[in-house]
Amino acid sequence: MAATALQLAAAPQAPRGAQLDRFLDLGRQPPWAGRIPTHGSLTVIGHPGSGAEEAVQRIAQAEHGPSLPILLDARHYGDRTALVGALADQILQGLLGDEAIRRWRAGEPPPADTLASLGPARSAEIARLLTEPEGLQVVSLAQLLELPPQGVALAITWAHLLAERPMGNVLWELRACVSNDERNVSLILSTFPATKDSLLGEQAALFGAGEKLEITDPTRERWRELVGLHGLPVREEDLVWLLLRTDNQARATAQILELTRSEAPDAKWAARQAWEQESERAFARVHDIVSFARAVNPHGATLMGAIAADEKPYRALRPYADAKQIARALSQLAYHGLIYSPRRGLWLLGDPLLRDALTNLESQIELRD
Repeated sequence: MAATALQLAAAPQAPRGAQLDRFLDLGRQPPWAGRIPTHGSLTVIGHPGSGAEEAVQRIAQAEHGPSLPILLDARHYGDRTALVGALADQILQGLLGDEAIRRWRAGEPPPADTLASLGPARSAEIARLLTEPEGLQVVSLAQLLELPPQGVALAITWAHLLAERPMGNVLWELRACVSNDERNVSLILSTFPATKDSLLGEQAALFGAGEKLEITDPTRERWRELVGLHGLPVREEDLVWLLLRTDNQARATAQILELTRSEAPDAKWAARQAWEQESERAFARVHDIVSFARAVNPHGATLMGAIAADEKPYRALRPYADAKQIARALSQLAYHGLIYSPRRGLWLLGDPLLRDALTNLESQIELRD
């Protein structure tokens, strides 16, 4: 039993979150280095598998001087109240710590010197938030972001969801905060090329504000370099085979490459074996993906099956929907990160590891509604 545990512990794990960003940027500065504002905004744009989301996660872990780092995933909050509540919790935890907050909510305020260091105004606002939770329904983002005297570095992934109606004027509030030179607030967002206009378009809250950074997949030459830098047992023909399967996507390719570490140095098809193993694991979640695609759009599952089979979406769905309906379905799937379009007329899966599972599932059951 102990030997098995040791063997499992030593098995390589696919890089996720900030680990993926570190994997991709080994031996060089990340593309966002030097781009993080002390106050202002940076929007990181990349397709679902590009590593843009992971880059923002790593930014949230990086040092930003004295600023309090906060990371939020917009998918977890259905409306403004939920988002503001999560932001308040992280700010309070950063200022006081989990234990102090727990005790305060149990009726034991923290020592006076702890609050004195924050100043009377901030101490009063913190006390109100902890003793009157209903106050979160009316508190402004500006009030929350002013609480940390050292400033805030706020990172939000899937930021285009903040433009939805239940979020109210959250994005406009954030723009006001980062545009105020007297506030030490920096805002780092991630979104997709298909959804960037909801943040940066002419009618969007952040139009003309801050900077944007487009994340692209590594070139084939860079992948070769990464294989060497990481010391992976992946030969040229094996790497080429893998890149054809992953559509050169950063997340999926790095995931497979990392899993080859345990293979022998003279392995011939280490990446191919890892891909086949991970593709089999994808079968466990393909039914949930199909259900979600159907919930996004009635034609969603059919379109994903067609894209997985390298069929043209408009041709595959022509008997069931007109061009306008198909375009709307593709747009909705892209909004939710299920697919993306690297260029006009080409659609790819947001997660290429689902390709085999979707193709096999379509051959077993009818995806069309």
